[in-house]
Amino acid sequence: MGSSPSWFPGGKLLLLAVALFPFYIFPSGSLQPSHFAFLLLSLVTIGRYGMPRQGWILLLLLFTGYAFLVEMIAGVIADNLRYLIHPAFFLFNFLLIAGVYRVVLQYGIAALRLGILAAALFAVISVYLSGVDLREMGEGGRPTGTFNNPNQLGFFSVCTLSLTYLLYLEKEIRLRTMLSLLATSLFLAIVSLSKAAIIANLAVLAFTLRPRRGGWMIALWIGLTVSGIVGVVYLASTGYFAGFLFYNRIINMGQEHDSSLVERGYLAFLEGNLFEIIFGMGSPEVHRIVGHEVHSTFASVWNTYGVVGFALFLPIFVIWGTLLNRTYGLANTIVLIGPAVLYGITHNGARFSIFWLLLAASMAMAKRKHFSFMTNMPHARPARGRGNLLRSGVRSFGWRD
Repeated sequence: MGSSPSWFPGGKLLLLAVALFPFYIFPSGSLQPSHFAFLLLSLVTIGRYGMPRQGWILLLLLFTGYAFLVEMIAGVIADNLRYLIHPAFFLFNFLLIAGVYRVVLQYGIAALRLGILAAALFAVISVYLSGVDLREMGEGGRPTGTFNNPNQLGFFSVCTLSLTYLLYLEKEIRLRTMLSLLATSLFLAIVSLSKAAIIANLAVLAFTLRPRRGGWMIALWIGLTVSGIVGVVYLASTGYFAGFLFYNRIINMGQEHDSSLVERGYLAFLEGNLFEIIFGMGSPEVHRIVGHEVHSTFASVWNTYGVVGFALFLPIFVIWGTLLNRTYGLANTIVLIGPAVLYGITHNGARFSIFWLLLAASMAMAKRKHFSFMTNMPHARPARGRGNLLRSGVRSFGWRD
């Protein structure tokens, strides 16, 4: 593992692909500029190093094949093959994972640093240029910037949150850069008006900014936190936040029609027979029952591909969490995978490539650390037990700059 040979463009392609994430110039469901860069990266990398043979990657390939089978059968029965696009998304993201995993495993994640910084900057600029008003909804609805819809913007914010923290853990960015990117992620989440993205960002910020060391600093942090909560509650009681769209989205979350399990499609499988529950009913039937796609990563797989498909899909996330926990510790793992998983409960993020980038990059770095530890390389020992999430120069809080 080391620096890339001068002729190998893996790092440059990864930087370009990540930087282009915010640019959606074609309709939803089409390949976007970043996808072409990722596809080229994957083809070059797989051609150079071969296909990764990790069990979780092969599980995704097996799941993709099963999804193709289910959608083909369901499409023939319904005389509608357009839903084959769904397993095609999984196939593309399988190739993305294979390419990114190889590059990061071989050369590290330095290329992600500039890519994430550029993508976050482009996203903010595009949102600003499209017009942002936190109090009034524009004529075009919720702001999207150059994304096709606000949910893409929201999911981009939560994945950027975790990728930023991964870069910080690997000492690729300093504390001030990380805090700037975390603030950017929160801003994008608020602008998107995505409830799941806002909650995920706030939860991670509250969790990560806690001090590690005990004594008076803990007491001070608790005091400041309680004071902040009291202040927010007081301002809310005076109606100060009433005009803000994001506040109304959060406060009315339980009353909105699209928040119900039935409306989001969680319970579509109950309309199927035993065979369909076990082996899946396919997208045409799910869409007929729900009226739209299921708004959940996991519920979508469960309803569409049944118990068999879910049994192939879920272990990927179990392996992800287990390996990261073994490498980075539980607290860090929560920040790395928690936002995307939380968002995926209420939105279908399985097609969004930045999620699979996060999974591939974090798994590759965990593997690198394990390899370095096993070969007695002290500069790359696993970070398990490092304790606090934000070690900065503010030593009273146990943070690292």
